[in-house]
Amino acid sequence: MNQPENPFFHGGPVDNQKFVGRKEEVDLIFDQLRSHAVGSVAIIGERRIGKTSLLHYVSAPDVIRKWDLNQEKAIFLYQDCGVITPFTITRFWQVVLQKLHHQLIRKRPTDALAEKVATLLAKAEISTSEVEHLLDDVNDAGRLFVLMLDEFEWCVRTDVDAANITTELLAGLRALINHVPRVFSLIVATRRPLDEVCAEIRFMGSPFYNSFFFLHLRPFSPAEAEDLFEQMLADTSVQFSERDKEIIYGLAGTHPLLLQVAAALVFKLKISGAAQVQDFIHIRMQFHDHVRHQFEDFWKWSPRRSRQVLVYLASDRQAEAMELLERWGNERENLVKRGLIVQYRDTFRLFSPTFKEWLVTNFYRLGVSAWLAPQEYQTDRVEATATADPPTLFISYSHEDEAEKEALLVHLGVLQYGTGRIEVWCDDRIDAGGDWRREIAAAMEKATAAILLVSANFLSSPFIQNDEVPRLLQRREVEGLPVIPVIAKPCAWRQLDWLAGMQARPKNGDPVWRENGIYADAELAAIAEEVAEVIRGD
Repeated sequence: MNQPENPFFHGGPVDNQKFVGRKEEVDLIFDQLRSHAVGSVAIIGERRIGKTSLLHYVSAPDVIRKWDLNQEKAIFLYQDCGVITPFTITRFWQVVLQKLHHQLIRKRPTDALAEKVATLLAKAEISTSEVEHLLDDVNDAGRLFVLMLDEFEWCVRTDVDAANITTELLAGLRALINHVPRVFSLIVATRRPLDEVCAEIRFMGSPFYNSFFFLHLRPFSPAEAEDLFEQMLADTSVQFSERDKEIIYGLAGTHPLLLQVAAALVFKLKISGAAQVQDFIHIRMQFHDHVRHQFEDFWKWSPRRSRQVLVYLASDRQAEAMELLERWGNERENLVKRGLIVQYRDTFRLFSPTFKEWLVTNFYRLGVSAWLAPQEYQTDRVEATATADPPTLFISYSHEDEAEKEALLVHLGVLQYGTGRIEVWCDDRIDAGGDWRREIAAAMEKATAAILLVSANFLSSPFIQNDEVPRLLQRREVEGLPVIPVIAKPCAWRQLDWLAGMQARPKNGDPVWRENGIYADAELAAIAEEVAEVIRGD
């Protein structure tokens, strides 16, 4: 007897026919599209939460018809921004307009609008203002152009070679959104809110992100999770018992990807002949192997305050965690939106026992063990009541070097032990929605020492070069502030006089991540030792 195919899929975006839930989000998107003002939408959500699946679903012909939009009139175009290389204004519009042209002539080979697009594509250079003129032709044809840009962060680049391109592109897209008559809608998908993604971009006039309706994509509701099981199992002979579902929810919470992974494992066991899922330990081990990269991702993109809450919840320090969540309202809201914590009666807990297990197992590697020492709690209370604050190390880095910064923080984490502890500050401690410029400026003023995590991204960041570096160098010259450049990756750092004249680390200015990073741990450990000596005056 042939076994039924496993219906649970977690290898990429789901097929439109298998799309489950998100009714409220779909309603909100089409409300914007059908408005007389034709609004634009920014979809924000974790990696693998379903952003790409949602974009493909809303552009499906049967969904468009359901919302009374004429498929011939409404042009939906999907583009993954990560594949647009090399990234220039012209290349961006060439990729988009080529897809538009193909879609138009596929439906109607003699389409007059397709001829207009072809004329624009024939130009060696394409500006956004020329695309704005094309919108008049879209209006004359009685059509609506919906451009869906996935992985939109790829379009927001702040390195010195791309900063002007980014500013020009965002200004142009803003003009298209506001073009009258309203025949253009932009739907972008990002991991972080647009205001954070565009934080280093200086706009003339209204910021680009002011034109969007923000839609946060959260984990499934319990009802949506139940719909997932029902729809996926409909064409099989398998049914999930309440115990089966209890095991799945215990592993995955209601995160769409994790639900699919856990349900696939349970389904596989049941079709092997098990009437009830008894081998929970085996399933949990398999689940962990499949999703640990996702847990790493949750941690990587969590700011310091979120991490501290997660650590306290994982170590069953419920009272301390609740006190922090009460005090840090923005952090609480952010963790709930991301689905990492869920409310249970009058308290909060981690969304999954398996995530809790992963955290506990990795406390030392993640550099958070110091938070668990009895005297180490009260981060804010200690600051308010202690006679002297601990020395503070300020980390200046580019967000493009997030992985390298995290590796550095792991090694610096040991400096936060004991009575001679050193506080490490970087901008992931800023609450969502906080005044990040003010908080960074305050942290630089408080710093006892600073590390510059130098790379090409660092050297070409306008904010770092115009705001952070000048103030740190001023304090170095006037107050003797120790400023330690750490060469993270190969870059032309010796071309900057102010940097070439400083004693960089590692020795001889060799990058930390050289030769595939085989020396990284040794170099970072040595840097942590040196930082401790410099700050403590050893």
